[in-house]
Parts: sequence; C-alpha cells; structure tokens
Amino acid sequence: MASEQKARPGRCARIRGALRNVTVEPLMLLDGVAFSSVHVYMENLQMERVCRVSAGLAADVCGALREHPQASVEVQRRFSVFALYNGVIAAALPLFFILFMGAWSDRYGRKVPLAAVQLGHCLHAAGYLLVALVPSWPPEVLLLVTLLDSLGGGAVSFLTAANAYVGDVSSEEARTSRVGLANSLWFLGGPVGTLMGTYIYSHGGYLYLFGTSLALSALAVTYVIAFLPESHGPFARRPAAQQKELEAGESAEGAAEARVTAAQMARDFFSPRRIVDSFRSTLRRREGNARALILVLIFTSLLRRVTRSPYVFAFTRHVLGWEAVDYSLWVTYKNLIATVGSLVAVPLLSGRLGVSDSVLAMVGATSGIVEYSTYGCVSEEQPLLIWIGECGTSSSSNLRGVL
Repeated sequence: MASEQKARPGRCARIRGALRNVTVEPLMLLDGVAFSSVHVYMENLQMERVCRVSAGLAADVCGALREHPQASVEVQRRFSVFALYNGVIAAALPLFFILFMGAWSDRYGRKVPLAAVQLGHCLHAAGYLLVALVPSWPPEVLLLVTLLDSLGGGAVSFLTAANAYVGDVSSEEARTSRVGLANSLWFLGGPVGTLMGTYIYSHGGYLYLFGTSLALSALAVTYVIAFLPESHGPFARRPAAQQKELEAGESAEGAAEARVTAAQMARDFFSPRRIVDSFRSTLRRREGNARALILVLIFTSLLRRVTRSPYVFAFTRHVLGWEAVDYSLWVTYKNLIATVGSLVAVPLLSGRLGVSDSVLAMVGATSGIVEYSTYGCVSEEQPLLIWIGECGTSSSSNLRGVL
C-alpha cells in the first residue's frame, strides 16, 4: 500500500513533465484539422465556379454533369487548366520562401516562419469565405487566394519549421520519437478534419465550413504568438544563470544577438545571398551522378505535387458520379490509412527492421506508382478498386517523404 502511494507522485510527476514538454504538437494537430476540413470543398467550389461562371452552364446542369456528357467534358477541360495554374502557385512559390526562410530561421528562431504560415492560412480561409459570399466571382479570383496562402510558405514550410523546432527543444535520444509523434498528430488531423468538414458542410454549407477553418487558423496564430516559446536564437528564453552572464557582459556574442532589430531581421531575410547560396549548394559538383539525381528528384516531386489531388476529385466525379460528400468520406478513409502507416509501417521498417532511407524512398515511390495505377483501373463497373488500392499503399506518403 505504501509503495502504491509512493508510486502515484512519480506517475503524476511524469505526466506533469510530459505536459511541460508539449510545445509545437497542438499546433501540428490544429494545422492538420484546419487544412483537411476544407481541402475537399475548396476543390468542389473551384469546380462549381468553373462550371457556372467560366463555362456559363446552368446550375441544374452543373449539379448533374454525369447526365450531360458534353458539358462534363468541357468542365473537365477548363478545370484541368485552372488546377494546373493553381497547383503551380501552391507548389512553386513556397520553394522560394523556403530558400529565404531556412537559414534565416536557423539564426533568428522558428516562431516567425510558423506564424507566417498560419497567417497565410488565415488569409486563405478568409479568401474562400469571401468568394463563397459572392457567387458571381470567377474562379481566377481563387488563384489570388492561393497566392496569399503560398506567400506564407504553405504546408512544406510549416512542416520544415515545425520539425526544426522539435529538434531544437529535444534531446538527441528523444528527438526521433518526438518528431515522429508531432508528424503523426499532423497526419491525424487529416481524417479528423475531413470528417468534421463533411459534417459542417452537410449542415451549414460553405460559409460555416470556411468560417470554422478561419477560426482554427486564427487560434493557431494566437497559440504561436502568445503561448509557444521561441526555441533558439536571440529571442529564446535562457536559464537564469545564462541571463546573468549576459547582463554582466560575460557573453558579448549573446548580448549582440539580443540587440537584434526588426530592420536587421528584414534585411537579412531578403538578402539575395541566400538564394545564391541555396542554388550553389544544390548545383555543386558531386561524386558520380548524384547532382543529376537530386535535380530529377526535385523536378519529379514538384511535378507530382502539381498534378495529383485536383484531378483525382475530377476523376471521381466524372467516372463514379461522386459528389463532394462522397469524395470527402473517401478522403477521410484514405487519410486514416495514411495515419496508421505513419504510426506503424514507417517505425517498423526503419526502427525495428533497420531498413535504410534509400530503400524506404524506393518503396514509397513504388507504392505511389501502384496507387495511381490502381486509380486508372477504376471504372463504373469496378468502383471498389478506389477503396482497395489504398490498403496496399498506406505508408506511401510517409515513405516518399524520405526523398
């Protein structure tokens, strides 16, 4: 009995210690839920505007495109062009943002890039909310909305900064597990957000849906600014002893960093030297064909990001006659399997079996080929293939991330 009473404070202390170590994890979950809740319905709104405004078709025709084959083909053609431009804006511009922000955050800290991404998400959700309020606006307005989001860095910049933050505040022994947990929470936001978005859209439509996403993104901004401590750099919290040394002048370098001004940070961010250094590092000579392989990987990864998601939605509408709610339920199922893959398959292959990163990358790329080849075999007579194909590719996104 006495031993149990002694054990209880130990367990409570461990729980309190774990809660004190919580930093960027709630932000990862918030970001995943906010984005996934509107992802499917953004594409649905895009297609509606292409059909009604760009193609000039009646609302009843746009609501039953499967019964109008010629109209469906015309809408698919116009939507493909729109999706291409939208994908280029969403994928290419964050690349230049990262070129500036990566080394900058190594010097000044992670809070600014994390806050910039969430501010971009706020503008993105507000833009879609405004477009939903004005039915006559053409789909090209949504390209500007995508631009506002990409100027904040997008999902790639967010994951890069968040993982770097976890690395800053974690010990070497706990770093791998904490990064894995944080990314798993972000993936968990996928099925949770998509299912939540389906419920909100079914009962409240676009306005409530985009309003909820805006509120979640605003909450994420508040969390970063008000509650998330800086992980390193001149604005990071220092232990009391180190702070006394700075005040006494015993650490001249730290004191110089403490006097960093906003103007200096802005000049350093927009320094062209960062782009030159980034391209020089990427294009430098390497042993064998390594440089060519790196460039091919960068190009194919960018091409895959530009050409995948919107066309799957358009494909399911054209071939299977799905509506946004049907597609949203399938995306929930797909994201749930991806979450299981991130929690089980990747740690098993990498941690327990010791599979190398290069092999994991090849397995992930191959599983992606199988996934989209399976989609190509889906037809009205074989609709189950789109559900079965996900079971064999549950970890493809996570394994491809090794690239």
